[in-house]
Order: sequence, then C-alpha cells, then structure tokens
Amino acid sequence: SRSFTVNKLRGFRVPLNKGLYSLENGRFSLLPPAAPHNGTIESPKLPPPIPHPSGMFSTGSVDLDALLGGGVRRGSFVLIDLDSNTSPSTVQMFLNIMKANWVNQGGSCFILPLASVSADSAGEMLRPYIGNEALDDRVRIVDFNLDSTPKKWKVSLKGKLSTDMVSFMAGWKTLDDISSPKMLMIDYDKVQQIYGEDLSLPGFTEISANMRDYGALNIGLAFRHTKIRDDFLRIADYHLKIRSGEGSFLVFGVKPFTPICGVKFDIGKGYPALKLVPMV
Repeated sequence: SRSFTVNKLRGFRVPLNKGLYSLENGRFSLLPPAAPHNGTIESPKLPPPIPHPSGMFSTGSVDLDALLGGGVRRGSFVLIDLDSNTSPSTVQMFLNIMKANWVNQGGSCFILPLASVSADSAGEMLRPYIGNEALDDRVRIVDFNLDSTPKKWKVSLKGKLSTDMVSFMAGWKTLDDISSPKMLMIDYDKVQQIYGEDLSLPGFTEISANMRDYGALNIGLAFRHTKIRDDFLRIADYHLKIRSGEGSFLVFGVKPFTPICGVKFDIGKGYPALKLVPMV
C-alpha cells in the first residue's frame, strides 16, 4: 500500500505522523480521514437523489457508481465485507447514503441493522435524510429488543424461528403495496448470532428466490466468515470490501475488481455525500 511516516525532530508538533496517500493525476494527495473532523450536522437536509441509470440502481454516490461500472444492475445481490476496525458510525453513514438515495426516489427498504446498532438508532440516524413520512411508510427495521417502544417502521422479532418467520414475511409484504423497487439489507453476523450458523433469516429463502425477477436489490453485510455469509457470496453479483487503514476509510471491489479508494464524507451541504479518492 502507499503509506508514509513522518519522523519529526524534538520540539516540532506534527498533527499527522502517518497515513495513506495517492498519486492520482501525478500529484501527491493524502487520503481523507475515516470521518469528517466534525461529523455532527446541526441542521440536516434531505440529500438530492442521484437518479437510477437505466437498468441499474445508483448507490447514492456518483464516484461509487462509476467505480462499479455505472451503478449496480437491477435484481443484483451485493455482499459488503466489513472490517471490525472501522467505526460503526462511519459504516452506518456509508450505508445511510445508499438507503437515503433509494428511499428518496420512492423506493422502500427492509433492514436488519448491524449488530452494534439498535433498531432505534438505525431509524433515528436515517430519519434526517429521508423525513418522517418516508421512514414510517417505506422503511422497515427489524428489532429484537422486546422492551423497546413500538413504532410503525419497526418489525419486532423474538429470536424464535417459528414465530419470526410470520412477522418477517408480514413486514416485508407491507412494502409490496407501498412502493417499488425494494431493497433488502441484512447483517449476516446478526442472523448467525440470533438463529445459529446453519439458519438464514426467516423467510429469506422465499424472498431471495423472487428478488431477481422483481428487480429488487439484495445487500448482505458481514464482518466475519460465517456459513451464511459464504453461501451469499456464491450467488453475489457484486462483492465489495470496506477496510480501515492508517486513519482512512477504504473501499474496493473484488467483483468487479477495482482499485482501492479512500472514502471522503462531505457534510458541508447539510447531508453526507460520499466521494472517492483512488489510491493509485
């Protein structure tokens, strides 16, 4: 990798003594830090949607779309491998950009959030970028906390396969009559934690069998190599990896193969925008 280290003399303050860099366009450029210096947006705004190209879906980032050849094909399965060293809040910002762009174009989204993020947190972090009405009507988030406050956008599951299958399918089908297309985003580590290594999410097999035909988007998230994750990889059309290195947030494609890119989150306009800096 392209990395640097600054060996300073005593008495001189160096704010950054190591990091990653790029030589894109023949210029030495430091890769951006993993998150904005001030990640808090005081007056958040709804981001303007990036239109879906013909026959494809936009990821919510012009740069990421270009990296993947114009976006992701409709009906695709996408596996995103995550690094345990990356900040959960930074990963959540990355994912929320994708979800917000989807919902703000009339799509609906069914989410089983990261194991480190509660259903309440997942909903409240997404709310500023899609609005209250869209969250209630076109988003469903799985919640395994039986003590949490019921909300329209929550789908409460108990961790028992027999009853959860009915609840999961009911929550998924509520989106059928509301909007199209639909996105399914699932953390497979959470699935394994709740249902065991040899089980998939209730109703997931039935849903997956029809998702390609309906042109929906299926996104799987994984920090670890579990059987469920490996099974999903075998049918995935796209395989991305997110890593943390020397203070930078990195993304690259295995399928399709792409250069490693540093991720820059720009929040200057009141919403997070994702830009990429290729590490060449």
